[in-house]
Amino acid sequence: DIYDAALERTALSQYASLVVSQQLSDRLRVVGEAFYYELSDLPQYDPTYDTADSDANTTWGLQFILDEALFSNDSLSTGVRYTTGDVSDSVVVYMDEKLRMSDDLDLVFRLSGSQRTLSNYSQDTYTVRPGVQLYWYIRPDLMLDAETGYEWMSQDFESENFQVHQAYLLLGLRKRF
Repeated sequence: DIYDAALERTALSQYASLVVSQQLSDRLRVVGEAFYYELSDLPQYDPTYDTADSDANTTWGLQFILDEALFSNDSLSTGVRYTTGDVSDSVVVYMDEKLRMSDDLDLVFRLSGSQRTLSNYSQDTYTVRPGVQLYWYIRPDLMLDAETGYEWMSQDFESENFQVHQAYLLLGLRKRF
């Protein structure tokens, strides 16, 4: 009974992906990707709430990776992802420049921009995120991950434009078991 009651209040997800990677030259690789994600409905606790409580998304992406793009120890990755879903559609354009500083230290400069459109409203959200990430492989099974960046977001409401500016700092320690 407890298990059945828990399932009645738990959304279930389904996920499928297909990723194809093709080396075009000794320095250039292209990656194509398709993802499908669906979250099942939950019981509607508030019948006056009109927004869907589940979402299905399909994402298509294309990415180009160029080794030794600017330096002999770097990798430049740029791409675009388009997602269409039950609640919103979005497009993301991104660029990562990864520098191998030493055998155990990587530095990544990131820049992404996105537009998200809600399906039932005339609202668009625009986001720009520059950032810097550091990967330090303390041991082969232990990595320190530090990221700092800035985020600017602008969302159009029916009567005004709402903007958010924020900085962030993330620290993590990853251990492989």
